[in-house]
Amino acid sequence: MQLSDDKDVAEVVLNYYLKCSKNVSTVTENSRGQTGVIAFTTAHMRKIVDTFPEVVEMDCTHKTNKNNYQLLSIVAMDLFGRGQHYSFLETTSDWHMPKASAHFKRANEHWKLVRIVIVDKDLREVEVIKRKLPEANVILCHFHVIKWLHDVAQRGSMGRTHKTLSRS
Repeated sequence: MQLSDDKDVAEVVLNYYLKCSKNVSTVTENSRGQTGVIAFTTAHMRKIVDTFPEVVEMDCTHKTNKNNYQLLSIVAMDLFGRGQHYSFLETTSDWHMPKASAHFKRANEHWKLVRIVIVDKDLREVEVIKRKLPEANVILCHFHVIKWLHDVAQRGSMGRTHKTLSRS
């Protein structure tokens, strides 16, 4: 099947997830009428969050493919402590993150039970999550923070960066 435009992509995503009544998908257009956010959640993903809603992790790839898409992954832990992908998003701009959070809340009736959200070091994500999931504490992933500290130390820009982070 040749997909030629945003409407075709949206139709394929919606049709795929309409195959099961417990699947939830959202396609949001931006102000130019283009597909801005494609979010999907399978019945299995919903079951994991319904069963273990306390902790979720959000992480984003940063332009790691040929089209420079960012892919936001929301992960919940199963009973074995293994991450189960919950939702995906094409990018994480200031406009996109609230749309992803709205999809998360729409797809998961137990969203108010989320108590901890683990994120990388993106402070924009932190602010959106604090607004959209006010009951949850937002913590930074130690792996991302340690990697960032090593990178900053190698560049010798620790003083400037410290001021930026301490404002929050």
